[in-house]
Amino acid sequence: MKESQITTKILHALNQGREALYWKIVAHPFQQAGLPDIIGVDRGRFQAIEVKINRGKKTCPVRGLLTTLQYDTLAKIWNLGGNSQVALYLEGRLGFYLIPLKHVKNYELITDFKTQNKDYFTVFR
Repeated sequence: MKESQITTKILHALNQGREALYWKIVAHPFQQAGLPDIIGVDRGRFQAIEVKINRGKKTCPVRGLLTTLQYDTLAKIWNLGGNSQVALYLEGRLGFYLIPLKHVKNYELITDFKTQNKDYFTVFR
């Protein structure tokens, strides 16, 4: 599945039946580099989400999926009072996992997010 298809599914899940508004940032030549893929407002708080795909790696630091610029941009949004997350799609598995930025540095991609990290992740199907 391509990142654009995953992003569309995540947007649909985030905007469905909630008092929130999310949209996709479309890249163009004059755009500032490092901006997140999805931004929005949920319950009055700015939201920034970077979409990432794990293509079959058994273990890999979640932080390793982000470029330095992407991580720094998410961290700046977080420090300014926004909510920064990484939306992780595990290829071959059902669901998308929203990982809060404060947990990104500490977690490895593991075989079963649901049982080992259920307190830190929001799962979308």
